[in-house]
Amino acid sequence: MTDRNGIHPVDWRCFLLRMSGLTYNRIACELGVTGERVRQRLARVLRQALRALSAHRGAQRELEKVRRRNRELEAAMAAGGTSPPPPEPTIDDLVLSTRAYNCARRAGVFTVGDLARVGRRRMLAWQNCGRKTVAEIEEELAAQGMRLED
Repeated sequence: MTDRNGIHPVDWRCFLLRMSGLTYNRIACELGVTGERVRQRLARVLRQALRALSAHRGAQRELEKVRRRNRELEAAMAAGGTSPPPPEPTIDDLVLSTRAYNCARRAGVFTVGDLARVGRRRMLAWQNCGRKTVAEIEEELAAQGMRLED
């Protein structure tokens, strides 16, 4: 059972008790669990908070890209352009494995152009992105007539 924020009520209570200044041992006595279990519950709350923050930042980056694109389109229309330039293809248009797609999304890469501008070394630093995943991305970019910048 979790609350609407996805945090288990016991985990949340554990977090609130810790924020009130109680030690792990005192929280353990209060909840009737071991000190190690308290540490695990607090770590879970922290991981969930960091995941939420990361997702929020990714959404903010994507929103900023959309706003930038809208400003470019408005500028082109104001300059007398009759039709806006075609939108840049997204990584959704590529045939990537779930691992490669998720690695790119977590890194804040949403367009094929952004993906091509990422260097091989930087890509290898992404979580869960190894040599095979980079090779797969390179193959897919090559099929699109592009390559990784390095």
